[in-house]
Amino acid sequence: MLVDVIEAGIRAQAPSLSEEDVRRERIRRILGDELFERAGVRQGTVTKDEAVARFILDTLARLGIPAIVVGSFASNVWGDARATHDLDLVVELDEGSITALVDALAGEFYVDEVSVRRAVRSRDLFSVIHLETSLKIDFFIRPDTDFERERFARAKELEVWGTRARFATPEDSILSKLRSFADGGRSAGRQWQDVLDVAETQATSLDWTHLERWSARLGVRDLLDELRASVADGEEAGDAERPG
Repeated sequence: MLVDVIEAGIRAQAPSLSEEDVRRERIRRILGDELFERAGVRQGTVTKDEAVARFILDTLARLGIPAIVVGSFASNVWGDARATHDLDLVVELDEGSITALVDALAGEFYVDEVSVRRAVRSRDLFSVIHLETSLKIDFFIRPDTDFERERFARAKELEVWGTRARFATPEDSILSKLRSFADGGRSAGRQWQDVLDVAETQATSLDWTHLERWSARLGVRDLLDELRASVADGEEAGDAERPG
């Protein structure tokens, strides 16, 4: 699954690359430059997790349940990849679609209809677990807030896992991670690294006006300013290392 997420991010960043170049770039990102040069290129393996993710997304589409991919999988698309064992989705699920969704997942997944109904009514989250692979999928019922409505509307469709899925944009992935970082006491180094990876990878294409407007409304403008300074420092260091 991680392989497909990385390749989707590469295609989004460089649509003109050939399939072979995408594959080479994916392996380079996983191994790092030094190991890539030493190890050579081999075909990536297909995992059962990717089939599970594809089944979930195709099921939601078939049932007419809008969904976007968020969390670390979205960060992996727009930044440097890291291993993650959960798939996070924001969904627009109403009570009338619950039975159909539970029926579609029953048998292959652990899913509790009572928990699903409770989550829908309280706009909270519920989780399902694939029984064979233990992959956990967290379904977040879209909160009825301005930011969440806009994040959902701005999501970008990409081809991944053998299907098409909508991913939170780089800007909204950054904002969500900054908010989680702040809510967690600003001590979760992994969250900050995810944000930094996305910002550095997408630096030339980010909509900073959108980031500034929403970071102020979400109470994380100081973190955005710190992030922007870190990205600028990284770019200056990179320029200094290049031969003139």
